[in-house]
Amino acid sequence: MTTAPRPADEKSRLRAEVRARRRERDAAALAAVERATSARLRELLTATGGRRMAAFLSTPLEPSTRLFLRWARAYGVEVLLPVPHDDGRLGWALDTGEERLSARWRVPEPAGPELPPGALAGAGPVVIPAALVDRAGGRLGWGGGFYDRALAELDRIPAADRPEVWALVHDDELVDRVPRERHDRPVDGVATPAGLVRFA
Repeated sequence: MTTAPRPADEKSRLRAEVRARRRERDAAALAAVERATSARLRELLTATGGRRMAAFLSTPLEPSTRLFLRWARAYGVEVLLPVPHDDGRLGWALDTGEERLSARWRVPEPAGPELPPGALAGAGPVVIPAALVDRAGGRLGWGGGFYDRALAELDRIPAADRPEVWALVHDDELVDRVPRERHDRPVDGVATPAGLVRFA
């Protein structure tokens, strides 16, 4: 009798597969993804009628947010970016175009001052990274738990001010199912280069 893999083991396997596929994408494909991703994020911002949103500073292994961030700065759109804390929480700071490498986590973070707690209330859509997203809104992150904790904190915001949360992935990373555990938080929608999908 074959034993079903534990969710944690299945997650690790899937993350490794996604990383391997992402490393195989060539420069031309990545440039096309960056252009399409920028268009989708502008579309999302327009659909929500806002001039403010939250996103993230992409790493080389993620769909690039850099073109969108340059557009947002040029057109006066405020974008909040995550600041990882040593205790695993996320703070938020406005994108000014300046960034640094997080000393502990070795990921890019905004160089500006951190905003007070509750900065995401009424901020417009929140776009977060993911490895995979399923068609029921399940999100497979990268295992650090930063965004699951951040999404849990959104539950404290009154419903009228609570932002929608969208994951950003490549087209082939929207799948039928991802393994879920109790602490995993779903997302409201997914943005891929091909389009936006809002979950019911």
